[in-house]
Amino acid sequence: MNFKFLVKYFREIIIGILLLTIICMIIFFKYKESNFNKKIAEQTVMIAQLEKNITRHSLKEVDSKNLNKFSEESNIDINIIKDDLKKVDAEIKSVSKISINSSGTSKTDVKSTSVIPNNSSDANNLSHVKCDDGKLVECPKHDPYKYMSNTQVLTLKETFADVDVPIGNVSFSAWKEYPWNIDLFPREYNAVTVIGVDENNKNYAYSKFFIKINNENYELVITDAQTVEEKLQSKLRFNPRFLFGADVGLTINSSINFEMIPNLQLNLLSFDKTKVLPKWSFVGIGVGYSINNKNMSFVLSPASYNIGKSLPLMQNIYIGPTISIDTSAHIGALIGLKLNL
Repeated sequence: MNFKFLVKYFREIIIGILLLTIICMIIFFKYKESNFNKKIAEQTVMIAQLEKNITRHSLKEVDSKNLNKFSEESNIDINIIKDDLKKVDAEIKSVSKISINSSGTSKTDVKSTSVIPNNSSDANNLSHVKCDDGKLVECPKHDPYKYMSNTQVLTLKETFADVDVPIGNVSFSAWKEYPWNIDLFPREYNAVTVIGVDENNKNYAYSKFFIKINNENYELVITDAQTVEEKLQSKLRFNPRFLFGADVGLTINSSINFEMIPNLQLNLLSFDKTKVLPKWSFVGIGVGYSINNKNMSFVLSPASYNIGKSLPLMQNIYIGPTISIDTSAHIGALIGLKLNL
């Protein structure tokens, strides 16, 4: 009796075994891919210097507490940004900081790089001194500005809007052969960028720039800030997912009958900008139960469209045609709704 049963349902058993094998393989590879992505996410991406002075940021995932700590250390108040993001129902995704250090310069007895002659009338206003031999010797006029008795010091500053950033000092000693002294302060240039993202995966960027000199931060107004994002394009992707639903329609054998088939399908492909809740799902294969004929059915859904994207509260309802064949050789043409599991 058992042998006759195997012979009678040999085709159905083989198809069932093949479907079960495919499903198990898909589950295994998805689990393996998930674990691999999890390990990658947990690893810290190290900073790297690429060609043409392009630097890859170091990257690590942290909790909210450490994100706030990093922001505070980076001299940026993310509470101001959080308040602004709330207006568009978005939240902070990442905080990044880049720094460029200048070691500064300190030099003494530096000769002039060039000399510009003084052709004014004051340059020829000389007095004469009579020497012992009776000759008149020309000598410079007196030093009214005390250049020969005082070192002249000039503090160098660069003005950004209403902020004066000290750069260093230059001094000049007129009585020296090499009269210049140069003292440029060590500086650290910092740019901090905060990225926010909303529920539609739209990004928002915030930046702050400051220069750290002698342990003091000089915060500067950014005159231009632009971010350009490449628009995501929809494309066909290998994206195996389980969909559960029910199809209704007609089956044909010796007669035409109404049929309803609850079923579980494995959809292999999707078409959209991302893999998450795609707009289109293709090549769904699975098994179900024919309510009217009371037997197992094999189903194939060539394409399903996600109508949930246009509905409130439901984002994963798919509708599409289905072809079925049951163990009694009833061939069906149906249409139904499916939920993305």
